[in-house]
Amino acid sequence: MNREFSWHRTGLDPDCTALAIQLEGCGITLPEVGEKVSEEMLFGIGGGIGCGVFQFVYEKNDFSSFYLAGRCHWDDSLAWYRGVLERLGLE
Repeated sequence: MNREFSWHRTGLDPDCTALAIQLEGCGITLPEVGEKVSEEMLFGIGGGIGCGVFQFVYEKNDFSSFYLAGRCHWDDSLAWYRGVLERLGLE
């Protein structure tokens, strides 16, 4: 391989970032623009905005947790991956 590639990429959504790294590693680009697939583009291809909020309080352990999600299929990463790959024409 004679192209510039890095396994490290920062991102806002772990699934979008991981898939962007995988696609870049395979040399997959968007034919319309001839550029690598960005996390933002995958976010849109994957269905865009979704919303999920969880708040847990465990009084016995004196522990509270707050979770906020903002991607479509935030609760099912496999469904999100399958949708994106299908829309990209990949298996």
